[in-house]
Amino acid sequence: MERPLAVLGFSFFLALTLGTLLTLNLTLALAALCLLALLVGLCLRPLRNNGRLMAALLAALAAFSILGAKEALVFRPLQQWDGKTVHLKLEALNYSTDPDDRIGIGVRVLEGDLPAGTKLALNAGAWGIDCEPYDLLEGEFVVSALQEAGSERIYDYAKSLGILLNIAPAGYDAEESVAVTAPETRPLMARVLALRRAARMAVTSQPVLNGPGLEEVRGVTAGLAFGFKDGISAATNRMFRSLGVSHLLAVSGLHTALLAQALLALLRFFRLPRKASSLLTAGFVLLFVALTGFTPSAVRAGVMSMVMLVGLLFGREPDSLNSLGLALLVITLPNPYAVCDVGLLLSAAATFGILVLHPPMKRATADRLKEKGGAPALLARPVNAVMVTLAATLPTLPVTLAVFGTISLVSPLANLLMVPLSSVITVTGCLGAFLGVAGVPVLTGWVFWVGKTAARLLLWVGEALYALPAVSSDADRLFLLVGIPAGLGLVLLGHRLLGRRGARTAALWSVIALCGGILANGVFMRGVTTLTVLPARGATAALVERDGRAGLILMGGEDAAEAASYVLRGRSLSSVDFLLIADPDDGSAFSSPLVTEVVGVECLITAKEGAYRLTLEALPVQDGAFYLDEGAVAFWGDCSAERLEDGFLRLTVGSTRLLFCPEGGNAAALTADQRRTNLAVFTGSAPRNVSALTLQAGVLSVDEEMLPYAEKGVPRGIYPVENTAREAVAVRTRGMGDVAFSRF
Repeated sequence: MERPLAVLGFSFFLALTLGTLLTLNLTLALAALCLLALLVGLCLRPLRNNGRLMAALLAALAAFSILGAKEALVFRPLQQWDGKTVHLKLEALNYSTDPDDRIGIGVRVLEGDLPAGTKLALNAGAWGIDCEPYDLLEGEFVVSALQEAGSERIYDYAKSLGILLNIAPAGYDAEESVAVTAPETRPLMARVLALRRAARMAVTSQPVLNGPGLEEVRGVTAGLAFGFKDGISAATNRMFRSLGVSHLLAVSGLHTALLAQALLALLRFFRLPRKASSLLTAGFVLLFVALTGFTPSAVRAGVMSMVMLVGLLFGREPDSLNSLGLALLVITLPNPYAVCDVGLLLSAAATFGILVLHPPMKRATADRLKEKGGAPALLARPVNAVMVTLAATLPTLPVTLAVFGTISLVSPLANLLMVPLSSVITVTGCLGAFLGVAGVPVLTGWVFWVGKTAARLLLWVGEALYALPAVSSDADRLFLLVGIPAGLGLVLLGHRLLGRRGARTAALWSVIALCGGILANGVFMRGVTTLTVLPARGATAALVERDGRAGLILMGGEDAAEAASYVLRGRSLSSVDFLLIADPDDGSAFSSPLVTEVVGVECLITAKEGAYRLTLEALPVQDGAFYLDEGAVAFWGDCSAERLEDGFLRLTVGSTRLLFCPEGGNAAALTADQRRTNLAVFTGSAPRNVSALTLQAGVLSVDEEMLPYAEKGVPRGIYPVENTAREAVAVRTRGMGDVAFSRF
């Protein structure tokens, strides 16, 4: 069997990815089906002699079984500790000031009520706990589950980091309730983390990168070089996501391979022996992957680079597809949840496209131009660059669609223009940090100046492309999830029936049909505002979306923020334009930090006074706060939010009115004009004197247990009323006084 590692690695990886998107029961059912298919194959000689098929079935069986077993026997039992107080002795895995994304730092259980070795997330910095890697923490902690009770899904980003639970100090004063002591000795990894921190300081404290208007440049440089994300604004994240180049803002396999090849070429330039060059480069790759925090995408590229270097060491040419398969096995066998990392999915998909799709695309285009000679031959290199970009981009489309719900229409062009610039930033960022740590200030300044220029140009190109009309399409997921596989199936059918010519023709028409569908859907859905009222028990959490932008409205108790953070984590939104909490006295204001731990917030819309005013003021909001006390707050051109009497909130979208009613509010307190609305969202139950309202439809945000009682307070037969007791309710409007329901 050719390329056994490729077959095993790809099959195992794809099965794990599918399993995380399904429920536990379906994953176990697929494991049983794979076992049955494997047994049938062993009984039938034609199937038994097909080595690839049997290897793929075996790998899929192993993937579904391992994932199902870890979910059922490890993760689900741990979630039963939700809300309980436990005594733990922990080992910190990072600096308290350097959290992993927004989930806090990782800590490992050494002793206590939870199983030893369990990895937890602790937002140490927010609680004032000052610790360094491998410090010992001991005290009482409150446990919170990663997912809501009753959730059946497997996918969760925190799992890709090995995190299985969240914890927080049990007392109000963390310094008294949690004891922090230094260990007698620290492992080698502590020095690596200290070096990572020093590299970060070398970037962020560099005078060349500090100054007016350089915040984004500094953040992009740190992100591209070492994967630090906290310096990158929500606006930049959204821009790069819309352009289809969000993989550039974190350390990816591209950066790891680029640095390895650059160092190897440099060492060979100085005429170092091949074996010495390979060994030194391998050591650098291992160190760099450690400096990036062992992100799955960097580990993937590191393993592939190590395989290549070992091949050079022994004078053998490695097989790239086998190397990719081996890398995927190395990453996912110890932690099957690694496939929940979007960076790994994008990295693996892009690498697969370059290895599999690029060769035939190159033969069909660039090689033919070379054969013609003359003027056409001059186009061979730029055409080949375009083919590489297309080959890397096409396999990532299903990933970006499934995770972000959008497809960039300018992704190939954006990658073609921005990847070379990102490579310059990566190399100069790493080299500058090394020189800075080594204490060579003159060379450090020059290197960072080159990187700063490239970063400015990168942001300028991104902003220019982002300003184009129809940059991305928020197409219906089901439409594309069916359309893309159907197109691939049509290509395979064309190849089967008519050979290469049939495959090319089918591919052309599939792309035309798919792009036409995306554009048509974009035209029909452009300007449509979707209000999704989430299941939040007796509180209200509503996600407002339009043309790739999003905002969040919270009203009522703490359940609103909890429900919003849970849904936003699953949608993988990097930021929202606004967080609207009309009443700072609400419990949702107290628990609002749960939202900012999951997504970035550009601005806060609230009132000036309230019990939790200080909590809201402390939120990490990019553009500050806008106060409803000062009048209506406008956003997105034709939208506005206005606080009314007795805690009511009116959201206006064009000429469509949406009224958010607080629990216990009195509709009679509103003016005659304010009582007329197209849609009303009732928090917990209908307000008093609800019959005074004139509306087209209503949404009752209520707990399932209280639903029968809450429904009695809503007028029957006058207008349709949906409820969020079991599932979210979406309402769409074009801003013309129209509302249309769509349930999830």
